[in-house]
Amino acid sequence: VLTESILLSLAAGALGLILALWGVDALSARLPAYMDLLRPIEVDGRALAFTLAVSIAAGILFGLAPALRSSKGGVHEALKSAGSPAGMSPARSRFLKAVMVCEISLAVVLTVSGGLLIKSFAGLFAVNLGFRTENLLTMQVELPWPRYKEAERRTAFYQHLLTDIGSLPGVESAGAVDMLPMSNNYSGGGFTIEGRAAPDRWPKMSAQYLTATPSYFRAAGIPLRRGRLFTDQDVPGSPAVILINDTMARRFWPNEDPIGQRIRRGKRVLTIVGMVGDVRHNGPDKDTGPQFYLPHAQQPSGTMYLAVRAAAEPLKLAAAVRLEIRGMEREALVTRVQTMERSLSDSVAGPRVLTVLLGSFAGFALVLAALGLYGVIAYSVSQRTHELGVRIALGAGRGDVLKLVLGEALALALAGITIGMAGAFAATRLLSSLLYRVAARDPSVFATVPVLLALVVLVASYIPARRAAAVEPLAALRCE
Repeated sequence: VLTESILLSLAAGALGLILALWGVDALSARLPAYMDLLRPIEVDGRALAFTLAVSIAAGILFGLAPALRSSKGGVHEALKSAGSPAGMSPARSRFLKAVMVCEISLAVVLTVSGGLLIKSFAGLFAVNLGFRTENLLTMQVELPWPRYKEAERRTAFYQHLLTDIGSLPGVESAGAVDMLPMSNNYSGGGFTIEGRAAPDRWPKMSAQYLTATPSYFRAAGIPLRRGRLFTDQDVPGSPAVILINDTMARRFWPNEDPIGQRIRRGKRVLTIVGMVGDVRHNGPDKDTGPQFYLPHAQQPSGTMYLAVRAAAEPLKLAAAVRLEIRGMEREALVTRVQTMERSLSDSVAGPRVLTVLLGSFAGFALVLAALGLYGVIAYSVSQRTHELGVRIALGAGRGDVLKLVLGEALALALAGITIGMAGAFAATRLLSSLLYRVAARDPSVFATVPVLLALVVLVASYIPARRAAAVEPLAALRCE
């Protein structure tokens, strides 16, 4: 008996290993390249040894009790009980029911946790990022420094490049910025507002600042709220200007018009000429802070991100854009060629992986609970054939037997759901830091999961319940 149990467990472990190999490949394909290079996910020797150890331990643990029980009985008692209608012993029945309650409870905890993460992850993509991600091709261009030491050369290069790219077929607009949204880059610094005393304690006035070309805002789809955008007249020698975002305007000029206000950074005095919408530069789950933009011509950078708005299929323009860059500067380094939608996807890779994993575990837990409940109910029906036959012979209807079996299954489910909900209330506290705009005890998730589990229980127990209701009294009592 013990050998049979271990063999079954080893077979299950082998099947689980096959599923794991498939799952790891599927998961790795969804990871951004930098995460896979940081720590490759693979089924190595340690994972194989762990699977073997767990399989053997499970076979011994769950096979030892029936093996010991079967070895204690004598031949006389075994032959005497053969064909007996006594059915399943109360101790065995209680054990199976306890196992099912535990399995349903764990399924509830995993399903609630997975539901919270799925709702949180869906909320990330419902956030207004402040720009349009669709049909936007991006790439980083780095100019060779020795040839572009002069600021005028850097400015002229990007002006001519964006003009040429904008004339390509299929290109709606093209711009450049030194720090693209979702690129995990950040530059910030303090400033003072002209006419106001500088704060003598923290928090100081500070903001994230970026350098952008005039056409960047149209290409990225960043809306203008007030004032004007940059123009070709914002060049060295003209008044230094900036654009600020909504958050900066609300925080530092809550009750006045920021247009025309001036800030000081070091020795430079910058005049606010426009206000644009907030952009979530650091990811959809990060709140937007104060930001302002400097015109590229007044603070030219040699390394910029291109943002090319395409009419359709942005990646098809990559070769043509590269060709334009090479035509102007063969030594320019072009990297990070991808769509903005891919950048957004990579920025939420961590939450996505966690959601997929826990959601998969929750799905497997539901399947296991359904299979386990089906097995317990089917086994119970087979052991109670005599009892059910007597009930039907004494006048019980088929519907009564169906209700009896389904009622017992729902009683197990109710006990498991009750315990599981209590466990979920405690376990979801650990997820609170991973959730975005979703409460750890979200009412919709906690209300949906019990209903879902109850439906799974009804479906899993319906087939054995129908089999019980179809028992013929004569066949059931023939063994008497």
